[in-house]
Amino acid sequence: MKQAQLIKLDNLILGIDQILPISEDKELELYFYLPKEMKIGPETLAEEQVFYRSIQGTRYYSSAEHHLSNIKAKLSKLMQRKGEDYKLHLNLMVYQIIAAIANDVALLRRDTETKTVNDEERHQCAIIKAVLNQFRTLRPEDERQVSYFALADNYLSWFCEQTLLKLVAEQLLDNDYDDIKREILTFCRQENEYRTVQKYNTKKTLKNPNRIANKMVLLQRVVQQGVVLKEKIAVLGLGLKRLTTGLAMALVMMFITVLVLQAKDEFSNLTIAFVISMALIYGLREIFKDDVKKVLWRRVQKGRPKWRRELIDTTSKKTMVHEKIWLEYLHKKDVPEVVSSILNARQRQNRIESQVLFYRLKSHVKAEHFPDGYQEIKEQVQFSLLPFTQYLHKGKAKIYSEQFGQIATETVERRYQVNLVMAEKHNGSEKTYRRFKITLNRERIVNITEAELEDSKK
Repeated sequence: MKQAQLIKLDNLILGIDQILPISEDKELELYFYLPKEMKIGPETLAEEQVFYRSIQGTRYYSSAEHHLSNIKAKLSKLMQRKGEDYKLHLNLMVYQIIAAIANDVALLRRDTETKTVNDEERHQCAIIKAVLNQFRTLRPEDERQVSYFALADNYLSWFCEQTLLKLVAEQLLDNDYDDIKREILTFCRQENEYRTVQKYNTKKTLKNPNRIANKMVLLQRVVQQGVVLKEKIAVLGLGLKRLTTGLAMALVMMFITVLVLQAKDEFSNLTIAFVISMALIYGLREIFKDDVKKVLWRRVQKGRPKWRRELIDTTSKKTMVHEKIWLEYLHKKDVPEVVSSILNARQRQNRIESQVLFYRLKSHVKAEHFPDGYQEIKEQVQFSLLPFTQYLHKGKAKIYSEQFGQIATETVERRYQVNLVMAEKHNGSEKTYRRFKITLNRERIVNITEAELEDSKK
């Protein structure tokens, strides 16, 4: 089973990619060790704020078998789709082509990291061209379907052009690469001219890079219809919270009633002292009732899931996945021993006081089958660290050194390290643990590295 991948998505955004196959139960646990100097805790950033401000996600159908060599044989099935089903199948097919290109280009990048540029780029360009040509032979005759096809064809052409141009820009421009580069650039020009001939985009849009980029984002969303799953989130424990609120009020009122009865016995007549004592008693009620409610609710809610998410197919409206979500700050005594031992394995000088933020996601794939061509659901959970950096120091310091009687200065920035322990469990198997070190400053994530664990803790 594939392990979840931790990646950097943006300056202060982490992404965790995991795969959910058919009829799979998956548990993902994250223990964020936030240094105390970040001043993050339940008093400054509540769990609900973390969930709604920092955590987002996307879920969509995927397949590890998406490669261009497999896609060509499936394109002919598109002709068999008619009526309302045409748009759905078109989107699913286009998305498979996009995923296949992305997978093949990723493999190509890995191959060229250790080798010089070769004919793989030429071969990749030829396959993309063949797939596009075959796709365009499937242009429908029904006028109602032509508009759907045009939108997909426009985005697919632009995506292929941008992918190949980026590939060219990343390669070493040596003499052996000139012929391959020329062929790729010729193909990109042809695609650009093709979109112009088809009048897919206006001249005004083409002249403005922002407008064409934003239009392609919109087209991408259109293509994703039927592929990206819709989420429906429900807050758990609302009835229990009302019951806890009532119990807290009952406890406070019980205490207040006792004080009122004692005051009544103490002051037999209605005097100023009695009125003042009653005012103080009811003032105490207002002071402590919220505190009692918070303490009692935190005790009751401890260890319980806080949200439930359903992932719904936008076409069939069927629920494909059920998920439960835990999110809470943990005391040291509540952290599992295996997680604590992983962090204690660090060098002593790296052990600092931390606040532990715990996130748990339990997923159950309810669906027994996915759309044709897809074998799994890919889920990307995005964590924005921006709310966690609000108290970090932005300033830079200078380091002085002496060289041959001269004083040299170097500017250094203030950095912080967040430790992350990730635990995964598949279909009741044993949990596997990994530790990551996330180095960041106030403006960006500087580096993400995975630390080696002892075999007994993996």
